[in-house]
Amino acid sequence: MQFRKFIIALIEKTVERSPLKYKATRTISCINPSLILYNRTTSEAKMTDLLQILHDLGRITSTEADDAKAKFSELCASAKSKHKEQLDTFSREQHLDVFYSKIFVGDDKQVPLWKVVKMVLILSHGNASAESGFSVNKELLVENM
Repeated sequence: MQFRKFIIALIEKTVERSPLKYKATRTISCINPSLILYNRTTSEAKMTDLLQILHDLGRITSTEADDAKAKFSELCASAKSKHKEQLDTFSREQHLDVFYSKIFVGDDKQVPLWKVVKMVLILSHGNASAESGFSVNKELLVENM
C-alpha cells in the first residue's frame, strides 16, 4: 500500500508540473506534418485554438490571426496534392524550422503563417540554450571547488 501511495503521489506531481496541462502546449501539435496530412480537421481546430491563445496574449493581432488561419487552411487543403511528398517523408530527426522554411521559402503569401510557426517553435525551446549554460556552469563550479 505504501508503494501504491508513492506511485500515485509521483504521478500526481508529474502531472502537476507537466506542461501538457496548458492548452497552448496541447495545441502546438497542429504544426505536426503527419497531423496536417492525415487529420486535417483536428489540425485546423488546434490551429484555431492556438491563434486564439496568441491573440488573447497580445502576441498577434486579429488580422494576423485571420490571415494565418486562412493560410493554414490552404496548406492543409494542398497537403495531399502539393506537399504530400514533403509531409510524408518528414522524420523526427529533422528540425521543424528547416522543414517549414523549405515549404514557405519564396512564398510571400505565407508570411502570416510563417510568423506563427516561428513563434511556436521559439516558444517550445525558448530557454534551452540558457538552461544548458547553467548546467555547464554548475559542473565547472563543482570541479573548481
